[in-house]
Amino acid sequence: MKGKIAKEKYRYHWMDEDGLIMRLDNALRQREIVSFPFHIHTKNELLASEEVRLEEILKFIGRALKL
Repeated sequence: MKGKIAKEKYRYHWMDEDGLIMRLDNALRQREIVSFPFHIHTKNELLASEEVRLEEILKFIGRALKL
């Protein structure tokens, strides 16, 4: 793709032994979300999000776990 910017699809899962804690992705299925295609799934909610990079997610998880 000469001269074009390619956007990557992503799907970051954070899970524990009980299952999903959070998943951030840019799948094209959640068109009703204001931040489409960027969104967060939790056990009970679908939330708006910004585009994120893996290093940002790892920092967030580290802070949440107090690492």
